[in-house]
Amino acid sequence: MRYQHGCYQVSLRHYGFSLFEFVIVLALVAVLFSAVAARYESKISQAQSAMISFQAKAFARSMENIRAMSTIANSNEVHIGDGVVVYLNNYGWPFLSNVLPTNDKKEQSVSGCNSLWQSLFTNSLLDGGVDHSSVEKNIEISLINNHICRYKLVRKREGSHFFDYDVKTGNVVVTSVHR
Repeated sequence: MRYQHGCYQVSLRHYGFSLFEFVIVLALVAVLFSAVAARYESKISQAQSAMISFQAKAFARSMENIRAMSTIANSNEVHIGDGVVVYLNNYGWPFLSNVLPTNDKKEQSVSGCNSLWQSLFTNSLLDGGVDHSSVEKNIEISLINNHICRYKLVRKREGSHFFDYDVKTGNVVVTSVHR
């Protein structure tokens, strides 16, 4: 209180925020956060799509290289290093390797798809010295129509990213479904 012109005057000056001001600031922060979060999730999905696309291209190139080595050697099996042997099917495309035990060397199976993945991404033919152990944990391998190996990047929210390798034609097709 101050004394002025014979009376006391009360100052209405306050320090801090009112509840209304606090709610307005909180709403603005929430709007900014939601905009940034949506952009962040979009970038994560784009990065995962780029990663699976890169792996699919490397995988396709490796399949073509193994097929070429098979043609040059005139053999249905190709030694790609470290004791790894990749077997080619009757169509001339790689369909399994000796990295993991498989029951049948004549028909495609999930274990054959998995052994092919393991032989390529844990072998010097494709890795370039990169540690792929984190990639292997995030890939789900399945078999479609008894001749298509699906390599799917497993994530909880960001969408579905995978590539399919057709062991009859050698085609590799990338699919990314953004949520």
